[in-house]
Amino acid sequence: MMGISTENDEKRLRQRLVENPSYYEDAARNNLANAYSKWKSSPTGLPTLGPAQAFAMIIKYCPQYSTGSKYTYRYLRKYALHSGSIWDTWGSHNYWGDEHWLTSCFSFSKDKSEMIRWSTDDPENRDYYVQVNISELRPNTDFLY
Repeated sequence: MMGISTENDEKRLRQRLVENPSYYEDAARNNLANAYSKWKSSPTGLPTLGPAQAFAMIIKYCPQYSTGSKYTYRYLRKYALHSGSIWDTWGSHNYWGDEHWLTSCFSFSKDKSEMIRWSTDDPENRDYYVQVNISELRPNTDFLY
């Protein structure tokens, strides 16, 4: 499985990495732990949420789209279901339904230095990412020397 953490604001990204170089790694690990915990637990609160609103989602290795040069991970989701009527609390229970792959994919080079984000619905539309050294994101203070 894979954990993920993202940031849209470059200034905030730089600030967090300067303060704590492992900030996003720690956040991704925490997100993975929380998602996996929810995935393995029984669904709760279903009668008040409604069956279409309660779900668990993880990002899991997908052998179907992995090759000799790329590892691919893909979102896997399952919805919570409720046996019996939402008005009947005797003998009814919540449970997870079948798992379903979503279309979003993350493909990594073997050395994990490159990532391609793409969709099975539109594989020609891809976003490419490369790993950068954290020191490259630190502000340039050479002028102080």
